[in-house]
Amino acid sequence: MKLTAGRNFDASEVVDRDGETPPPVTPVIITRALAQRLFPTGAALGKAIYTETKDASTVVGVIDRLQGPFVAATGFMSSFTENTIIAPFRPVGDTSTYVVRAHAGRLNEALKAAQSKLEASNGSRMISAHPMSEVRAKAYRSNRGLTLILGAIAAILVAVTAFGMAGLTSYWVTERRRQIGIRRALGATRVAILRLFQKENLAIASSGVLAGAVMAIALNTWLVGRFEMVRLNPAYVIGSGIAILLLSQVAILWPAMRASRVSPALAIRGSWK
Repeated sequence: MKLTAGRNFDASEVVDRDGETPPPVTPVIITRALAQRLFPTGAALGKAIYTETKDASTVVGVIDRLQGPFVAATGFMSSFTENTIIAPFRPVGDTSTYVVRAHAGRLNEALKAAQSKLEASNGSRMISAHPMSEVRAKAYRSNRGLTLILGAIAAILVAVTAFGMAGLTSYWVTERRRQIGIRRALGATRVAILRLFQKENLAIASSGVLAGAVMAIALNTWLVGRFEMVRLNPAYVIGSGIAILLLSQVAILWPAMRASRVSPALAIRGSWK
């Protein structure tokens, strides 16, 4: 962590906390993101904020950035990820957690040395040592699994949508074969027929994308007002809409090309496949 303003805690400010009694009032250090959110028009140093007590704590320092320690802080509460407060509490209880830094290539050696020292000071304690990479992977395991499941469902829905577009266009081509033949007989080129179906499909897909975007924004606005959820990023809506439009054009490309290759005589006679 990089201190950008103010000072660090003094040794006299570090207090014990057992988790059962109300926390004492202490100075706090906050992140720059939280300082800008709480005090957008001025400096945060020396200002009072309220955390877990009825009395205010004084901001004595500001650090560059520090993400929240919980996975939920990076999910639907992603706008609060960097809004972190550090209080000078020393947890007092039956368990303790230590973080040991090791030089590159000496992780296993550091883990064994730390475990030996802790066992020497108290042989009855139970010690569990894990590298931070393992701790991090375990913390995100369930979220990663949920992401993969939702990603697979989204891919299936997109594929079904694409096949539906292709099937609908094929139906249009079959039903309008005489019209296609007449257009070809009157001089319409293959490119003109191809553009005809592309434009029709673009118009239909655009209306669907517009309706979906309006409903998504309206639902998100309602959720923000009722449950204080994060406001939907407009880039996601625009990007999704563009992706659907491109998908729709790709999906009908083969049926439209098939229609453009029909000869006028066969189309009017209705004997083409």
